[in-house]
Amino acid sequence: MNLAQYLVNSARAYPDRKAICFEGTAISFRELDIQCNRLANVLRDLGLVPGDRCLVMMPNSIERIVVYFALAKMGVEQVVVNIQQRFRRLIKIVGDSEPKAFIGAEPHLEEIRKVFKTVHGPAIRLAKGVSEDSEFIDLRMAYSARPEYPLYQAQDDDVVNILYASLSSDFPRGIMFTHKNLAASCKAVAEMYGEIDPDAAVIGVLSLSRIYGINSLLNSSIYRGLTIELFNQFDPKKVIEVIESRRQTLLYAVPALVGRLIQFADTHGLLRSSLNYCVSEGASLPADILRRFEDMFDARIYEGYGYNEAPSCIENSCAREIKTGSIGFPVQGYKARIVDELGRNMPEDATGKLLIKGVGVMKGYLNHSEETAMVLKDGWLHTSDMARMDKDGYIYLMNRNTDRTTRGKCGSHLHEIEDAVVGYAV
Repeated sequence: MNLAQYLVNSARAYPDRKAICFEGTAISFRELDIQCNRLANVLRDLGLVPGDRCLVMMPNSIERIVVYFALAKMGVEQVVVNIQQRFRRLIKIVGDSEPKAFIGAEPHLEEIRKVFKTVHGPAIRLAKGVSEDSEFIDLRMAYSARPEYPLYQAQDDDVVNILYASLSSDFPRGIMFTHKNLAASCKAVAEMYGEIDPDAAVIGVLSLSRIYGINSLLNSSIYRGLTIELFNQFDPKKVIEVIESRRQTLLYAVPALVGRLIQFADTHGLLRSSLNYCVSEGASLPADILRRFEDMFDARIYEGYGYNEAPSCIENSCAREIKTGSIGFPVQGYKARIVDELGRNMPEDATGKLLIKGVGVMKGYLNHSEETAMVLKDGWLHTSDMARMDKDGYIYLMNRNTDRTTRGKCGSHLHEIEDAVVGYAV
């Protein structure tokens, strides 16, 4: 199936419900779907066809989400790059992915302009916020295009996203995800919520250039038809205002964000909390921080685990008892093993390498089949993390490595604290 089918479904089921609220502007699911169709028509008229690649370098915004689903509808492979990437890495990414199109936004075009002056870049170039620019077509031209677009019938193996998210090597690897990968993975994450108030809002402080934000924040919210209160800059005051004013809220977070919210609420107070579901990934939360947050916001934190090559694959669930310090169980559609250096299963409570297998594990690294084979063996993704599993099947992360300089070329840790949340530097 095409991942964008989830947007089509929600637009039909909840046409007038707000899909995105961003900086004082709101857009309904029906309007979002129509805008995606309009942009898809413009891009098709410019010559973009299924199987082409489009490099996208945009901050969180409504337009960013329109671009995301428009490209998915078209069957175009979206090469996702963080807006803070610099010339040296960008020129390698452009050379590796060979995009036919580029979509960006002012004021984040300086570095990519340098790239396009150095190498033969994509022929199709659009950007938000440009005017009378010979290099880029104004993205606003899409608003007057046709409002209908036939959804591309994607095959399970068709690539939808390529993420250059690794910070570990001089040359980042393009991590390929298929429509099936992300459709199945975000559905599994979304269905862990249980019953959700239809008026609930998901607080969108994760970057949509990272797989954590793409999969858990964006895709799972669109699947469930939930409103996203989207941020382009993490501001604890504004986040807490949403928590205080909304009827029910959900939050995907990392430990640094949890700590900042505690600090702000402790200093300025909290009128009321609508937060009823919070997931924290990226690193283990100290027990005292976890307890303080849960007491202060009257909400349970469900710790989980993800990897750039396998998003949100292990997580605690509201349907099971939570053990302090555990990242939980494999999410539906995933399996996990703890093995020794020879690949043999470790006994309970013994520490070994964490292996992941399942619906969301990447297709592979673009143009790097040998490195793909090094980390994907018999369908099992070999992470570089050490973990243990207790007698009840709960998994505990033992020594996640967050030092970028010591990671190997194959395998990349998911969403380090400062990379996953909007407003943190790369």
